[in-house]
Amino acid sequence: MLALKEALASATRFRTRPTWEALARSAGSDLLGLSVPDRVGLLIAVDQACGREGSPLLSALIRTGEGDPPPYVGDVVAAVGCGVTATAAVLKRWCQREAERAFVVYGVPSRTAPPRLSLTAEGQLAAQQNAEPVQRQTIVHVKGGPVRQPAVRPKPGDLARAPGDTEIGHALRGARQRRGPRPRYAAALMALAEEALTRLPEPQRTELVVEMTATRRWLDSRPDTPAQKPKKSRRAMRIAAAKNTEAVKQPARAEKTRQRQERKKAKNPLQGARPLPGVDDARAEKKRK
Repeated sequence: MLALKEALASATRFRTRPTWEALARSAGSDLLGLSVPDRVGLLIAVDQACGREGSPLLSALIRTGEGDPPPYVGDVVAAVGCGVTATAAVLKRWCQREAERAFVVYGVPSRTAPPRLSLTAEGQLAAQQNAEPVQRQTIVHVKGGPVRQPAVRPKPGDLARAPGDTEIGHALRGARQRRGPRPRYAAALMALAEEALTRLPEPQRTELVVEMTATRRWLDSRPDTPAQKPKKSRRAMRIAAAKNTEAVKQPARAEKTRQRQERKKAKNPLQGARPLPGVDDARAEKKRK
């Protein structure tokens, strides 16, 4: 049971819905030989606590090769006290919502899951939850014209969602007031703010600089702020680059000097040669005369 539960939890971290065969490859090939009643009993043991506590049912992740939940998953849903589904379509919609809840809870970072879909006594989805939730949009009016947004906006690992350029100032102000690991969150926002300065028009750029300055002072005053590597100035970077270049050229210069000295020696073949016997004696005899 623990191996099966771990395999299902691992699937949620990758936002995948495995088949029973895929689970057998992860949790143990002996799962393939289980009958449908045995599978139901094993899944009930995995999800029994989840049904009582309101946590996502991991059995709802299981799908067939066609992408639908196996019919026996409905027996698991009913056994753990979540209700009875009247049709395969209701079971499919219920499992889709439960899978989304599992992705949110077991994802990184973990977040609060939306409410579970309720089932009526007739096995249908409750009317107030049958419709998809309305997606609210926030429209931001900016001064100074439109703001250029990058086609693909990367986000640091400490941010669950990367705010827009016009939202970073508000996010920095909120980061100084929020609870939890505020310095890491604020530092991640500061990285986005530095990129946004190249795209924002005035006066949004000035407003963002004010928020960045206040956030930097706030980060410097906190003892739990992650340490940052000191940035080298351009002059220091040029000096370091020159030293590296000099270290590379030095062996080449020594080799050229050695070759030049060898060529000078080659021009005078008698340099360093010993005189022939009697030559020095004859020169000394001439001097005496």
